[in-house]
Amino acid sequence: MIKEGDRVAPFNKMSLTGTVVEMKRVKSSEWFVGGVPADRFVAKVLLDETKHILEISADELMRLE
Repeated sequence: MIKEGDRVAPFNKMSLTGTVVEMKRVKSSEWFVGGVPADRFVAKVLLDETKHILEISADELMRLE
């Protein structure tokens, strides 16, 4: 589980390394035959190189050791 303070990188762009500064829960807006899916988590990541903050879905991130 990813939490605030973890060093992370997205799976699809490993050069964007950074630190999670905030995690927030977002309500899902999709509807399926079986009902509504659970809320999802979005992480605000402070990038190392540019010092910009990106919002990335938490399931697209991996922790760096």
